[in-house]
Amino acid sequence: MKEIKEFFDRYGLELSGTVICAVSGGADSVCLLHAMLRGEYSNGLSITAAHFNHMLRGEEADRDEEFVRALCTRMGVPFYSERCDVAGYAQKHRMSTEMAARELRYRWLYRLAEELNANYIATAHNADDNAETLLLNLVRGTGLSGASGIPPVRGRLIRPLLYVPRCDIEEYLRSHGESFVTDSTNNTDLYVRNYIRHNIMPRLKKINPSFTNTAAEFTILAREDNELLEEMAAQFLNGRLGEHEVRIKASELISQKLPIASRMVRQILMHLSVDVSYRHVQDILKLAYDGSASSQLILGGGSVRREYGELVFSNEIGKMPPKFEEFSILPGQSVELEDLNLKICCEQIENAEKVHNTFTTFYFKKEMVCGNISVRPRKSGDFWSPPGFAGKKSLKKELINRKVPRWQRDTIPVLADDNGVLAVYGLGADKRALAQKGDNVIKISIKNISGGKCDA
Repeated sequence: MKEIKEFFDRYGLELSGTVICAVSGGADSVCLLHAMLRGEYSNGLSITAAHFNHMLRGEEADRDEEFVRALCTRMGVPFYSERCDVAGYAQKHRMSTEMAARELRYRWLYRLAEELNANYIATAHNADDNAETLLLNLVRGTGLSGASGIPPVRGRLIRPLLYVPRCDIEEYLRSHGESFVTDSTNNTDLYVRNYIRHNIMPRLKKINPSFTNTAAEFTILAREDNELLEEMAAQFLNGRLGEHEVRIKASELISQKLPIASRMVRQILMHLSVDVSYRHVQDILKLAYDGSASSQLILGGGSVRREYGELVFSNEIGKMPPKFEEFSILPGQSVELEDLNLKICCEQIENAEKVHNTFTTFYFKKEMVCGNISVRPRKSGDFWSPPGFAGKKSLKKELINRKVPRWQRDTIPVLADDNGVLAVYGLGADKRALAQKGDNVIKISIKNISGGKCDA
């Protein structure tokens, strides 16, 4: 069958080493095995057959296994088989029978390929399967990736019959006097694919008798275009992909053409193992375009947030904005805020010999503190009066001016008494209750937990 040689040539595959042919016993896989053994390229290849019994059809499934075993004995081909309770696995892992069958089958085939040091695993998907997949993807909604149909090559997995119509496969078997078995479930419309095969494909072939070949040509063109766009996106992201976080300037993203920008987003999310869908990609691009100072999207398995001009993709849910409740702190106490990785210590000093305020250590004149000191997130209406500034500053506006991302603003500890803000972690103390040397002082230090002692 010349199409197999053409397939190897098209995708630059070496005609050497071991090839495991997945053989179900159906027409397609029998044709694949026979053609791989009989082709002019067969001298360079060592062919092995592998059959997976899904144990879904009782005696019929056992019949198929015995048919393939006998076929391999007659052809002189090494035969390997595996049996697995697919229905039980699907129920246990709460997935469809189809998905479970595929997962278990390919897992075994790859394991067998490792054991045999095989170059390729060949499956018998044909041009009609490819056209059906194209239609199925279009019905469900897809882009160029889904319009590319079934991948012809994925690592060591190859599909040499992918551009051969089913009618040509059946004619090949007739001409060589080879029989095959039929899976009875293929005759029902229980699965969407079968419905397309039995009801949609015949109608399309009435409109265009060469529809299978036309669909194959379209998927090839779509795949070539998609691979080019994916490569262009990957080149831009080269060296930027971290294990748990990826940062990219919004301006860099929106400067790209939309097909590249959307693929960049998709590649980042896939790299981080974060849920990705068409809607996710559109929402993230909107986040890049809208120019808001800071916003955040929560996705399955992670998040994307805008920190002013930068998009930050993360797969660490634990890094979502931590919350903490307001609490009072008295001299002699220390409190750890584990989610913020902060430790807050309070002490009282009589006649302080040293007063040195920083952005994280604050000295308050005891007589000027009204009531207890509380540690809390910012509140609406908070104002802050730093030393040397006449008047008051809105804490919200100050955080915005300092380009503190919105998602971080509620994680910044604010020290306050009954009269309002005393200090803001990272910004400094309010001038209202600032202590001087020799005053009776309440000192509060805020340090990273990993930083050890609270002393300034």
